[in-house]
Amino acid sequence: MGSSSGEGWSSEHRCPRSVETPTFSGAGLLSRRGEDSLPLPTPPEADPHMCGRYSLTLDQESLNAALGVEGLLHPSPRWNVAPGQEVPALLSDRGLPPKPARPTWGLVPSWAREPARGTGFINARVETAHEKPSFREAFAGRRALVPADGFFEWRDETGGRTPWWIHLEGRVFTMAGLWESGVDGARPGFSILTRPAPPPMDRIHHRMPVLLPSGEREWWLRGSGAAEAVRDRLLALEPPRFLVRRVSSRVNRPEHDDRECIRDVGGGDGPPPPPEQTSLFSGPGD
Repeated sequence: MGSSSGEGWSSEHRCPRSVETPTFSGAGLLSRRGEDSLPLPTPPEADPHMCGRYSLTLDQESLNAALGVEGLLHPSPRWNVAPGQEVPALLSDRGLPPKPARPTWGLVPSWAREPARGTGFINARVETAHEKPSFREAFAGRRALVPADGFFEWRDETGGRTPWWIHLEGRVFTMAGLWESGVDGARPGFSILTRPAPPPMDRIHHRMPVLLPSGEREWWLRGSGAAEAVRDRLLALEPPRFLVRRVSSRVNRPEHDDRECIRDVGGGDGPPPPPEQTSLFSGPGD
């Protein structure tokens, strides 16, 4: 879920990028507070080994019940959420009570003078987010809880890159995120924190979202604690045991958003498969 810079800036969202490589249109004219206005360098080419997609197939009533909240708007099940789209989330601002919202997936930094072309940063490494100019203010207090019931990763296999749906057998889970207010009144945008994937999840990809168990959600949304202590607590969380499913390449295109995106194309649900002798895992990046 990201780029080789560790901050996943996304412009177009067709996956796998080894098949359809996006062309970045530039980041717009951005500046940091108190500095001369300078154009932000065009983001580097997206990591061809990582894509940002997830699913939230519950209906609105079931979603609110699963999280024990009210007011999350989720008009219809989503089988293929892509960057730049509006999704339900809980947002907190420096310890204030969290509010249900529909932010856009893609964080534009607080120091941006103008909106960026593209969708902003879709991922942030939990190891370094508290230090990065793009994320450190949000890490200190503007935190998001992003519900999902699965996410997608693309794995190098004989014959190409294969999409896998990673899920918890019908259970909703929550991803830790950071958010910023939109520039010039635009809708708020969020970025999903990522962490190293432990075995056997690293057979699919070396990174995964930071997942918050129910007992840690309130702590995260409070927005308190020293940055390094918060980072260490997030990294110490034990990921659940996911099931994985090889799915149709229909999910490669964001305009496809239906049940076919998670259709089993062989093997059923189970633990991550062992690596193929001839496959190469994704290189460094987020």
